[in-house]
Amino acid sequence: MGHDLLKGLMERIETADRLDPELEEAVLDGMNAAFPGKAVWAAHQPSPLEATDEVLRLVDVVLPNWSISLTGLANETDGRWTCTLRETGVLDNDEMIGIGKAPSISLAIIAATLKIAILSDKG
Repeated sequence: MGHDLLKGLMERIETADRLDPELEEAVLDGMNAAFPGKAVWAAHQPSPLEATDEVLRLVDVVLPNWSISLTGLANETDGRWTCTLRETGVLDNDEMIGIGKAPSISLAIIAATLKIAILSDKG
C-alpha cells in the first residue's frame, strides 16, 4: 500500500465516529501491506478492532516493545484522544514518532500506528 493510500486511510480513521466493517478491513489490509511478514491478519481475533485490547494486540505484532502513550478527557461526550507511539519511552530523538488523534482510544491507536507505517514507507 502506497504512502498516499496509507495517509488517506489514516485521515479516514481520525475523522471516523466508529470503525465499520469496511474500514476495519481496510485498516487490516493497510497494516498487512505496511508491515510485511508481521501476520497482521493472523494476529487479529474475532472481536472488532474497536476493542482497545484488540488494537493493542495488533500494535504488539507490528511494533513490538514500542511505548504507547494516551492522553484525553474521558468526560467529553465524543472524546478526543491522542496516542503517541515511540520506540523508546524516554528519549526525544526517536527516528519515528507516530501520533494519532481520534474520538476513541482504539481509533487513536490505529491512527498512530498508520502514521508509523507512513513514515516507514519508502515509496
